[in-house]
Amino acid sequence: MSKVEINQIIDKLNALNGYSDETLRIYEAILKNSEDILEKLKEENQNPVLTAWIDMGLNEIRNERQDRLKNKIPRLNDEQKRTEFLYSRSAVSLVLTNVLMYL
Repeated sequence: MSKVEINQIIDKLNALNGYSDETLRIYEAILKNSEDILEKLKEENQNPVLTAWIDMGLNEIRNERQDRLKNKIPRLNDEQKRTEFLYSRSAVSLVLTNVLMYL
């Protein structure tokens, strides 16, 4: 089930286009959902390599939620917000893809 859920999250991330308040709210919900799924997967996992990727994914998602989205993005101009949002989305998509490769 986790493989399907992670694939769906990656699809949702890739479907986010542009930066807006609404897109940011959707993105924050996706990040929370991703964190919950990775936490659950970590509890069920017995593979040390997968655990390392899950930990990297959790660290990246938490960094995005707690630092970039709450502290960094609000202080930027509109163009920089779009750039930071795209970077954030890409970074999360990448770590989730790495976890997916080991499932």
